[in-house]
Amino acid sequence: NSLILSNSVVARLQRYSTYGDFKQKAMIHITRNRVECKESTEAPQSRSSQHFIDFINKDQKLNELMSFFSALDKDGNGGISIAEAQDGLYQAGYQLSKEETRTLWKVMDTNSDGEVDRDEFITALLDWNRLEASMREQGASYDDLILDVFRHFDQNHSGTLQVEDLAKVLDKNLKSPEVRALLNIADKDGNGSIDFQEFRQIMCGNLKDSLDIYDERVREDFVDDVVLHLKVDQEMPDVTNNTEL
Repeated sequence: NSLILSNSVVARLQRYSTYGDFKQKAMIHITRNRVECKESTEAPQSRSSQHFIDFINKDQKLNELMSFFSALDKDGNGGISIAEAQDGLYQAGYQLSKEETRTLWKVMDTNSDGEVDRDEFITALLDWNRLEASMREQGASYDDLILDVFRHFDQNHSGTLQVEDLAKVLDKNLKSPEVRALLNIADKDGNGSIDFQEFRQIMCGNLKDSLDIYDERVREDFVDDVVLHLKVDQEMPDVTNNTEL
């Protein structure tokens, strides 16, 4: 369990599950493009992208998040199954029922392949609220990240997201309830499409949710065990400089 997560894994997953499939896919696009840029050592295309990379490296400890992912991915196939999540989260100190784990994992599995891949996992655990605040403090633009996704979703470069664009992102047909519901919620001016400002409202909504309102679901026996080990460590004498045989 990564130190940066501080027993907040389940709370972060619960908060992420409230974002909805469309918003999650947009966030995954932001994460995937910039993690791939980091791994390929290509220069970021914008200051905002560089700030995102710096943020996930230093503030969110990307290496720790990736190590946590690898620890849960027992078979090393690049995806975490529900069974692996159930066992791994328990070993990391969390108490979730099989049904609760199944529900969270189904929400996180945006490509519906039955497993949560690395980018889906990292995206879910990032503190997007902290990212937005950090970028604002450093004079970088969170809107630049959002605009990049908006342009990616805008397949015909019309400057708005049409029903066809929404259906493609959600992998649904044009008349599906999911597409219609998204349009009804996001299309504030009722013109049948989503412009950038409406898209921005989707992306920035709920970011202010505090993790404190979500249940950590930390195992009591796990906490007691950690406290016991800390107490023992503190009481152990320092023998590193003891030269006596």
